[in-house]
Amino acid sequence: MKRVFRSIQFASNIAIILLAVLAGYILIRQYIFETSSTETASNPNPTASSKQASARPRRESSVGKPVPLSGIDWKDNGRTLVLYLSTSCRFCNDSIPFYKKILNETPNTGIKYMAVFLQNEATGTKYLDSYNVKVDKVVSGALDGIGVSGTPTLLLVDENGMVTDAWIGRLDKEKENDVIAKLLN
Repeated sequence: MKRVFRSIQFASNIAIILLAVLAGYILIRQYIFETSSTETASNPNPTASSKQASARPRRESSVGKPVPLSGIDWKDNGRTLVLYLSTSCRFCNDSIPFYKKILNETPNTGIKYMAVFLQNEATGTKYLDSYNVKVDKVVSGALDGIGVSGTPTLLLVDENGMVTDAWIGRLDKEKENDVIAKLLN
């Protein structure tokens, strides 16, 4: 009987070890390999993910697509920088100083600034007000439809409502300078 019990105990221990290794493999694959492969800045068409953006910025596949926001007259707006944000996104919070910098360094460019929140407009307005970030318009909208897969996402939109450039995630200094340069041109 002791022998049978030891055999069952041994088999159980092996099964637990195998399950732990499998779970570790799945976690590593999902959070390390998948994240790094979908967030390469040099790839203009990365695989979309429904998760919030990681700290590493990437280009989105939304360039060349129209922004599906109802009630927006893009002709009146002209060029617009659209900030897709969420009040619960830590990368959005981390990026607030950059958004303030954009607004301070590009005041006379004729560019309009619009914030699109996953939450309702009142919540989005309150969020921006709490950080003293002033944009021209705050709206509520979804991320899907134009290849936006997470927040924060910045879209530079032309007067026809077409995305001309896009950035996602918390941007490093080089990408921040790229955004400002595009806004100044």
